[in-house]
Amino acid sequence: CDNDCTFSCTAAANCDDGEMCTGDETCDTSTHTCTNPADLSDGTSCGSALVCRSGSCQPVVCGDGRAEGGEQCDDGDDTEGDGCDNDCTFSCTAAADCDDGEMCTGAESCDTSTHTCTDPADLPDDTSCGSGRVCRSGVCTTTACGNSIREGSEECDDGDTTNGDGCDNDCTFSCTTAADCTDGRTCNGAESCNTSTHVCQAGTPPGDGTTCDRDGMPGTRDICLSDVCVASTCGDGYVDSGAGEQCEDANSTNGDGCDNDCTFSCTAAADCTDGRVCNGAESCNTSTHTCQPGTPASDGTLCDRDGMSGTRDVCLSGSCAASTCGDGYVDSGAGEDCEDGNSTNGDGCDNDCTFSCTAAADCDDGLVCNGSETCNTTTHTCQAGAPGADGTLCDADGMPSTRDLCISGTCGASRCGDGYTDPPIGEYCDDGNLSSGDGCEPSCLTPGSGVFRVDQMDLVDPHFFVRLIACFDVTDSPLLGFSLNGALQDSLDDYSINYVNLFHPLDVAAASTPMDLIDGQCAAGTPYEVCRLDSTGSVYPTTAHNSGVGSTCFTADPSTITASYGTPPNVVSGPCYVTDYEDILIDVSGVLIPLTDARVAATYNGGPPPNELVTGVISGFLSEAQAKMVILPSTLPLVGGDTLYEHLAAGGASGSSCSSGDDRDVHDGVTGFWFYLNFHARRATWSP
Repeated sequence: CDNDCTFSCTAAANCDDGEMCTGDETCDTSTHTCTNPADLSDGTSCGSALVCRSGSCQPVVCGDGRAEGGEQCDDGDDTEGDGCDNDCTFSCTAAADCDDGEMCTGAESCDTSTHTCTDPADLPDDTSCGSGRVCRSGVCTTTACGNSIREGSEECDDGDTTNGDGCDNDCTFSCTTAADCTDGRTCNGAESCNTSTHVCQAGTPPGDGTTCDRDGMPGTRDICLSDVCVASTCGDGYVDSGAGEQCEDANSTNGDGCDNDCTFSCTAAADCTDGRVCNGAESCNTSTHTCQPGTPASDGTLCDRDGMSGTRDVCLSGSCAASTCGDGYVDSGAGEDCEDGNSTNGDGCDNDCTFSCTAAADCDDGLVCNGSETCNTTTHTCQAGAPGADGTLCDADGMPSTRDLCISGTCGASRCGDGYTDPPIGEYCDDGNLSSGDGCEPSCLTPGSGVFRVDQMDLVDPHFFVRLIACFDVTDSPLLGFSLNGALQDSLDDYSINYVNLFHPLDVAAASTPMDLIDGQCAAGTPYEVCRLDSTGSVYPTTAHNSGVGSTCFTADPSTITASYGTPPNVVSGPCYVTDYEDILIDVSGVLIPLTDARVAATYNGGPPPNELVTGVISGFLSEAQAKMVILPSTLPLVGGDTLYEHLAAGGASGSSCSSGDDRDVHDGVTGFWFYLNFHARRATWSP
């Protein structure tokens, strides 16, 4: 019942929806409701080029995957030849639909169930597909050499232009027999043909040295080397015995076993001998054909390098050389003792190849001061001696009149300032310099020294007698111009005799002081005479014992003097000194008198310090025996050459003087004479 209160339907016409594809509707007259039938099947034609689709009438579409209307098929794609082409018709329904017009691909067929064409196998290559044409890979092509197709009369066709690869560029086989491969060359072997591949195979080369002919000239010798025919030559690396070769080492060096003419360097020792003694006897190593050096002859083996018999040649380090000093070999046959390879003398082997020394005498340099050299007989070197003590006498200049001493191992003239105190030249100190005020004065005297030269001296006892017709006392009184004291004074005045009292120091107040009585050399000087000690002088060291005013230093024993002579020995009063007893040799007018137990005494005068010695006396004892031995100088007039005893009063004893007096005394049980000489001395200076 519709909303207008009328029945929804009363007949089928009331239910028709006008859509053919939904089917024919009906009306249920009892309920007045429309009944819809089932939709028509899809694809049901509902008009020209129309079909039902889900109850709706729609146009037909090719490619929608539904074969409808006039379509033979519809596979929903646009691929041709898959059984349903893109126009919705079958790809084929008969074989004619599949023919591609190419004969060489064979006769195609149509599968009527799938409507697809089936391609048969291509016709075999070379199948004729027309005049002058053949099938090639399913294509009908024109025949030609080089197209990789063996056609017609071609034996082969490999599609390239390379000859010798089995198919040449004229489409014939590269070879079919060995004759096709022969190149006419002996040295690379006999070629063959592989009849399967039609490729020439290289032959096996004959061994190096196989004869061949490279130039067609029978006068040349050609051989195969490394598969090539070449002229046989020394140096080509092949030992061609047919050409007289014994070896090949590819170099031009002789003596290495194979010489540059390709013969062995040696086959026997005789081939190696060089004629030289010193390098030994050569031998030949017959395996390597090299000469082997011999064992060199010992150094010093005699040889001859120059063919001159007058020269001395020896082997040295395998070579023959003139034997010379300095060649490193001690050739005793040439007088050599040693070889040290240098020209230095004194190192054990001198530059004349003799030992520097074999005994101490070889080392003595004649120099006292550096000690006695010795020879080390192992090293043959001179060893220095222990230097002589400073002050040892030596001779620096060959002049006996000079005084030379060793100082610090060197011989030189003894002098003040050399650092060595040499008393014999009057030195009392020597500090190595000539400076004052340093404890040793430039005169080499200690500070405060006093020097006094005797300028007057007289012998007062005993007296001196001479016989000339009568007996004369010539001690003071001249005879023919000669008196002893006159001659003595002359000697003092002309400085022939010089007695010096040297105090070191001069200290009158001291109980004693060192003093020397010196027989030296003096000369005039200003303000004082200058004295020194030379090589001929003498020094008598002693000690001066001082006494003050009111004291007496010396008085002669009255029993030892002859009062009748008039002038007695001086009595020495203080201030004064007297020395110890000493043995001295005193010069009286050239007569050297050896006195024992001698003393010197004198009184200090002037100053201070004193500038003279007064009332001086020298006393000493001369034995009778000694008096007989003292010879008077030949220069003395009247008495020259006599003994002193001949002129002394000895009571007429045999050999004594003409005097009847007797000046003899006895001292310590010995008969002799006490001598007394009075003297005066003046201050002097000292020069060492």
